[in-house]
Amino acid sequence: MTPARLLARLLVAALLGASLLPLANWIPSERSAPWYRAAAERWLVGTLVVVGGGVLLAWASERVPALWREGTLSRRLGGLDPARPAALAGVTVAATLVYLGVAVVIFERRPVLVDEIVFLFQSRTYASGRLWLPVDPDPAFRSMLHLIEHGGRWFGHFPPGWPLVLALGELVRAPWIVGPVVGGVAVAAWGLVLRRAEPEPAVRGGALLLMALAPFSAFMAGSSLNHTATLMWLLVALAAWLRLFERPSLGVALATGLAFGMAGITRPADALAFGVPALIWFVGWWRATRASGQAVAV
Repeated sequence: MTPARLLARLLVAALLGASLLPLANWIPSERSAPWYRAAAERWLVGTLVVVGGGVLLAWASERVPALWREGTLSRRLGGLDPARPAALAGVTVAATLVYLGVAVVIFERRPVLVDEIVFLFQSRTYASGRLWLPVDPDPAFRSMLHLIEHGGRWFGHFPPGWPLVLALGELVRAPWIVGPVVGGVAVAAWGLVLRRAEPEPAVRGGALLLMALAPFSAFMAGSSLNHTATLMWLLVALAAWLRLFERPSLGVALATGLAFGMAGITRPADALAFGVPALIWFVGWWRATRASGQAVAV
C-alpha cells in the first residue's frame, strides 16, 4: 500500500470516527447536542443486537446441521418462488396482514410524525374536491410545519402523489389501511421483477420473503409516510419495463410511464435517481433494436 493510499484511508477513518462523537458538546458555545447520550445508547443496543445475532447464527451453523443440509434450505425457499402464482399471492397476503398489524398495534391507526399529519391534511383536502382550504380565522391554533399559508389559502407543501393515494382511504374513512395495501402491492411487484431478473427459484423465493418481512419494510408500510408508495411505483415501473423488453406493447409502455410519473409526483428526487438510468438503458435498447432491424410493435 502506497503512503498516499494509507493517508487517504486514515483520513476517512478519522472523519468517520469524528462523525460519531459529540463534538458540539465539547466546544464552548451556545450549541449542544443534549440528545447524544440517548442516541449513543440506541446505537450501542443496535450494535449488540446485530453482533449477538451474528454470533448466534455462527453457533447454529456449527451445531444444527439440518439447517444447512444440502437442498433443505433451497427446497423451502423454492416453495416461495414468485414464479408460482399461489406462492406470490400467499406471500403478498401474509405481508399485507403483517403491515396491517403494524398499523393497528404499533401506530394505533394514527399519524405519528408531522409529515404524516400534513399528508393526511392534504388527502382530506383532495377528498373534499379541493386543492387548498381557506386560511383558518385564527391560524395560531392550527398552523404547523409543512403547512403553507399564502394569499388566504392553506395547503401542504408535499408533492401530491401520496396524498392522492391516501385520499382513497379518506373516502372510506380509513386512511390507515392505504399504507399496508400499498406495501402489499410493492411485494407483488417485486415478485414480478424477480420472475424476470433471477433464474434460480430458491433465490427468488428468499429475495421475496426478505423484502416482504424485513422490519424496515413492515414499519414503513404500516405508517402514513410516502416511502413505501414510492417503492411501489418504482417496482411497478420496473416490472412493466422488464415486460416491455420481452413483448413491447402500447399498454405496457403506458403502464411503465404512468408508474414512473406517479413516483415522480410522490418523491421526485428518488424517481429521478431511478428514472434517469432507466431512460438511458431504454434508449440504448431501442437504438440497438432499430440498428438490428427488428420491429418494435406497439
